[in-house]
Amino acid sequence: MNKIVHHFPFPACLFFLLALPLVVCGEGQLFPDVIHRAGKQLVLNGIGMRTATWFRVKVYRAGLYREEKSQDPEEILTSGSHVFLKLSFLRSVGKEKLQDAWSEGLKESSPRSAELLAPLEQLNGYMEDVSEGSELSIDFLFGAGRVEVELSGKKPLIIEAAHFPQALLGIWLGKSPPNEELKEGLLGRSEM
Repeated sequence: MNKIVHHFPFPACLFFLLALPLVVCGEGQLFPDVIHRAGKQLVLNGIGMRTATWFRVKVYRAGLYREEKSQDPEEILTSGSHVFLKLSFLRSVGKEKLQDAWSEGLKESSPRSAELLAPLEQLNGYMEDVSEGSELSIDFLFGAGRVEVELSGKKPLIIEAAHFPQALLGIWLGKSPPNEELKEGLLGRSEM
């Protein structure tokens, strides 16, 4: 009696074993649990999705990091600790749309928006068209009154203005975020 044995080819088996962590980790690859910025260890506070229009078009995923997790937006905005925000774009966005979003968001998030026109102009001047896969990183250094912005490997922009870090982060964590699901995700209150 002959037994028929089916062998799964070794290279295919090896491929699936090596690819498994990529599938299992998902967002972990893009937003690891712990990062190091400016000599500090920061932990992932939450991940959110920016959607736009009635069709809920996905624009970017964002990960918020800080020294200690918090679900309280006011505490994050006033604590003075280092905060890092990473945006990973899921579609192309034109420079003008980014500039309009910064301007509108800052106006909504801060009563001091008129005082912050010079730093806003610096930020808008740094912007360029982004494509799918582009990343925008922002370090909010509250104690130093400084924001450091890096767009997909471009030389970082440093903006020094006392109230700018809080006002800029207020775009996402303030009373009028781009969309509520994004804010809830960044605060770690919801799963993406």
